[in-house]
Amino acid sequence: MDVDPFIYEANNRPIDDFCGLSAAEMHQLVHNPISEDSVVRFKKPITDDVLDRIPLARLLEEFIRLFNEKTESMKLTSTGSLQQGVLRELYAKGIVRDDYLDYRNKPRREREPNPRRFCILPLS
Repeated sequence: MDVDPFIYEANNRPIDDFCGLSAAEMHQLVHNPISEDSVVRFKKPITDDVLDRIPLARLLEEFIRLFNEKTESMKLTSTGSLQQGVLRELYAKGIVRDDYLDYRNKPRREREPNPRRFCILPLS
């Protein structure tokens, strides 16, 4: 299929909002992030030391370990999601952090007011 030169040029022009990537590169990155044509490339070979510094790789490693341990008991919810217990166990590993989840996991007496819920207005 021949592509009109104007369309080809537009699809391959760097876009500031995409950090200099073109629309074609962004499409490839979103739909095929680790394919041969992707802008993301992995250094070969990847050592364990490098993988241990990548939170997503560590999280996936923990998920696979957990899955292997609980193959029989790990079930998805009716919507196809992981059960909250599995997610809590993964989060408890401390690989990734989220301020809001950390706030919600504290006992109520230890919580400071949630900045997302309260607004203090000055009295005039």
